[in-house]
Amino acid sequence: MTTPHTHIDRQRLSSMIGNKPELLARLAAAFLRQLPDWLADFELHSQAGDTERVARLLHKMKGSCHAVSATAVALEFEKAEHSLAASLPWNSALLLQLLQEMKEEFTLIQAGQTPSA
Repeated sequence: MTTPHTHIDRQRLSSMIGNKPELLARLAAAFLRQLPDWLADFELHSQAGDTERVARLLHKMKGSCHAVSATAVALEFEKAEHSLAASLPWNSALLLQLLQEMKEEFTLIQAGQTPSA
């Protein structure tokens, strides 16, 4: 069994939302609900070469990662934003992997489990 990733700073997030497990579970559910649409839009607009929409999506995902205290992941989205704006190569596979890892982490949170480092 692999060790779960811990991209979300649960202590920081708890300090922002209070020690309210039910609120944390709702936040996890909201993130998980929007993730399939993000992934579909990301794939669609990336394949179509629609850099304007990809840039908006990267920005939205960066903001959402900051909102759930996944700062390092948000910084990866920010790097991708800057690279895209400068027409430099960027690693979409890394971003998709990070989102998948956050999905797994939020799934554990919803189940009431604490990921261990």
